[in-house]
Amino acid sequence: MNDYKDVKSPVLRLQHAYMRVLANFSKAHHSAKKASWFGGAETWPLWFQKAESIASDAIALADEMLASEIDPEKRSETLRLQTLLFVNWVQIIQEQAKAGYKGADGVVRTPESSVSFFRANNVLGKIRKFLEAHPWIFQLAVNGLEIASTCESDDNARWFYGELKKCDPGFADFDYSPGECPSISAEPGMFWFATKYREQFHTDQGKA
Repeated sequence: MNDYKDVKSPVLRLQHAYMRVLANFSKAHHSAKKASWFGGAETWPLWFQKAESIASDAIALADEMLASEIDPEKRSETLRLQTLLFVNWVQIIQEQAKAGYKGADGVVRTPESSVSFFRANNVLGKIRKFLEAHPWIFQLAVNGLEIASTCESDDNARWFYGELKKCDPGFADFDYSPGECPSISAEPGMFWFATKYREQFHTDQGKA
C-alpha cells in the first residue's frame, strides 16, 4: 500500500497513519546525531513536515469518526489512536520550534511563535483532557509541563507537574531523568518552570 489514505477501513487508515507519523518523526528527530542519516540536516525538516501533515490529517479523521455513530470497539480504538496521534503532533511542533524548522505551512517555527500557536489551538486544554482520560501516558504530562512552562502558565504548569509526579515520583527531584527525556532542569523548554519553582518543589532524590 503506497499511501495510507488508500486504506478503505477508517480505523486501519488511522493505524497506518500513526505508523507513518512515528517513522517520519524518527527520521527527523532521532537521526540528528548522524549527519548522513535520512538525507542529512537539509532533509530532516522535511521529515518533520511530513509527520506533522499526516498527524494533522489523521487527527481530523479521528475527530470526524468520533462525531459519527461507530460501534464501541471501533470507538475505543479510535480514541486510543487519536490520543497517540495528538501526543506526537504536539511533540513535532515543539521540536520544530526548538530547531527553528519550518512547519507544514512553510512558516518557520520559533519558541515565541509556538506560544501563539499553542494558545490559539487550546493545546494545553486538550492535553489536560487527554491526560485526565489516559493518566498513564507519561509523555502527555511531560509535553503539558513543557508547553505550560513555555507559555508561562502558572496554573497549568503546577497541575501538569503534579500529574508528572504521579506518573513517576522521581520528578520530585528537578535533576532526575528517567532516561527517555531530560530532567526538568536540563530541558530548555522547562527553564521558566525550573527557575520559578525549584526552591518550592525540588527535593533531592530520596530525601522526601
